[in-house]
Amino acid sequence: MNATYTIVASIYSLESGGSLLWGPETHSNVPIVEGWFNIELGAVEPPLPDFSATTCYLQLRVNGELLTPRSKLASVPTAIQAGDDGDWFMDGNDIYHETGFVNIGTGPLGESRDDRVSGLNVLGTAQVTGFKLPTGAAAGRVLTSDASGTGTWQSLPGGIGGGGTSGYLTKFTGAATIGNSAAYESGGNIGIGTTTTTDAHLTVETATTLPALALKNTSSGPYSSALHLSRTEPANSGDEMVVMTAPSTSTSGTWIHCYLLTPSGFYSPFYVATDGSMYSMGSSLFENDSEYGTIRAFNYYASSDAKAIHGYFASSTAADGVAVYGDATANDYYGFGGKFAGGYMGVRGDVTATGSASYYGAYGAVTGGTGTCFGVYGVASGGDWNVGVYGTAHGGVNNWAGYLDGDVRVAGSINPVLARMEIDDPTDPANSYLRHPLVASDEMKTVYDGTVVLDARGEATVQMPDWFEALNADFRYQLTAVGAPGPNLFVADEVQSGAFRIAGGEPGMKVCWQVTGVRHDAVATRAGSEVRVPKSAEDRGRYLDPVAQGAPEDLRIGRVDEKAAN
Repeated sequence: MNATYTIVASIYSLESGGSLLWGPETHSNVPIVEGWFNIELGAVEPPLPDFSATTCYLQLRVNGELLTPRSKLASVPTAIQAGDDGDWFMDGNDIYHETGFVNIGTGPLGESRDDRVSGLNVLGTAQVTGFKLPTGAAAGRVLTSDASGTGTWQSLPGGIGGGGTSGYLTKFTGAATIGNSAAYESGGNIGIGTTTTTDAHLTVETATTLPALALKNTSSGPYSSALHLSRTEPANSGDEMVVMTAPSTSTSGTWIHCYLLTPSGFYSPFYVATDGSMYSMGSSLFENDSEYGTIRAFNYYASSDAKAIHGYFASSTAADGVAVYGDATANDYYGFGGKFAGGYMGVRGDVTATGSASYYGAYGAVTGGTGTCFGVYGVASGGDWNVGVYGTAHGGVNNWAGYLDGDVRVAGSINPVLARMEIDDPTDPANSYLRHPLVASDEMKTVYDGTVVLDARGEATVQMPDWFEALNADFRYQLTAVGAPGPNLFVADEVQSGAFRIAGGEPGMKVCWQVTGVRHDAVATRAGSEVRVPKSAEDRGRYLDPVAQGAPEDLRIGRVDEKAAN
C-alpha cells in the first residue's frame, strides 16, 4: 500500500540479539511507493559506527512492526555516506551515487526510475568484488552478482503490495497484497477482535452470536481432550483454574451447558444456571447400575472426616438455612427427597445445642392426603437382633428413650422390664405425678368385674359380652357381699351362652363379682405363652437391667455400641 510511514533504524553487532551499535534513529512521514523508500542513515542521529571495525546488521521497524531478519552491512556504507552526486557505480572498492539509498542485504526489492537506482539488493553468497550497475532496471527486479562482480537484474514473478497498521499481524488479502488481520499484538499479549490486551496473554472478543472460542478434537483415540488445563505451582487463595463472570442483572442463561449429540439432534444432559442451580436431564452419561445422577462425587480418602459432598450454610443471621436440600415432588406418591446408603449408618443427624430450646437430631413429618402417613418409619430385618426403632436418653433431669404423644398400637408383644403407669397426681396435678405398677401374669389373663343386686330368691344372672367366650376360656370367679356377710354365696352356673348365675345370698343383697379368663383367640394361640425362655447366645452374660444385677451399664442387652455414640 502506497502511504507514509514511520521508520526506525538501528544497527546491531549480531543478526539476532547482540549489542546496539547505533540508533535508534526515527524517520517520520517516509513515503513508501510500491515497497520502496529512501532514508539517510545518520541524518538524525550522527555519527554512524565504524563499519570497518566490526560486522554490522541493520534493523528496521516500520510503523512499530519489526522487519526480520536484520540485514548484514559491508564497509561500503561509509563510502555511501560520503559519496557525491551522480549515478550509482562501483569500481573496485569505490561506490558513487547521484541520489537514492543503497540497501545491501535481503531487504525490500529494488526498482529504477530514469536510470536512478533507489534501492539495491545483493542476494546470494557470492562475494562482490566490484561491478557497475546496469541501466534500464525496471520495477519488480532484483540486482544480483556473481563472484566476478558482474551485476544482473533478475525479474520476479510480480511484486507484493499493500500495507498494514502498527501492532496488527498481517495476512494476505489477495494473491500479491497484504493487510491487517484480526490479531493484534502489544507487549507480547495477543488480542483477536480487540486491541485491548491487558486482560490476558490471549484475549478473544466477538459481538456476534458465534462463540468467542470453539475447541474441537477429532481424534477417535482415548484421552482425547478438547481442552486441558494444568498448573505447575500449587494453587493458593484466588488461584482459580477457570473464572467466569456475568453482569449482576443476569436472570437467565447458563454458566455451563453440556450438549449430547444424537442422530435426531441434541439435548442437554447437564447445565449450571446463572443462579447457581444445576440441572440434569437424566442422561446416561452419568449412569451407574442403571441409576442416573446429576452429580456423582467420589472421595477415596481413608479418614472418618472424609466427605464426598460437603454442604455448609454459614449465614450469620438467625435463619433456618438448609445445607443440603432434596426435592422430588413432581408426582404424588412418587419420589424420595433424599436417599442414602451406608455400610454402617444410612442417615445420621447431629445437633450440638447451646441454648434451652427444643432440638431434633432427626425430624420426620408427613401432612395431607387421605392415606396413612408415617412421620418416622423404621424397618430392621435379616439380623440376629433386629430393632426397627431404637432410642436412648440420659444425662438430663427427665430422660425418655421414647415419648409418644397420642395413642399407641403394638402389633407384637410388649416386653417391659419395669411396667407402670404415670399420671398427674389427682390430689396435686400441678406439682406431682402418681405412679402405679401394672399387674402382670404368667398367662394372657383378662379381668372382668361388676356389681349386681340379688332377687327375692337371693339369686342373680350376670350377662357377659357376646364375644366373651370367643376370647376367653379357663374362667375363675370371685364374689363379695356388700353390707352384710354372705357366707353362702356361690356360683350356681358357670359361664355358658354368655352368662353365669350367682345364688345363696339374701334377697336384695349387693354383690361384687370378678371373673378372669385366659385368652384362647387365634392371635393368642399363635403367639403361645412360654413363660421361661433361655437367652440367646448373644445375650448371655448380659442383662436387661445390669445395674440392678450389680453389673456395669455396658452389659445392657440392646445397648448401642460406642461407634454409634461417637
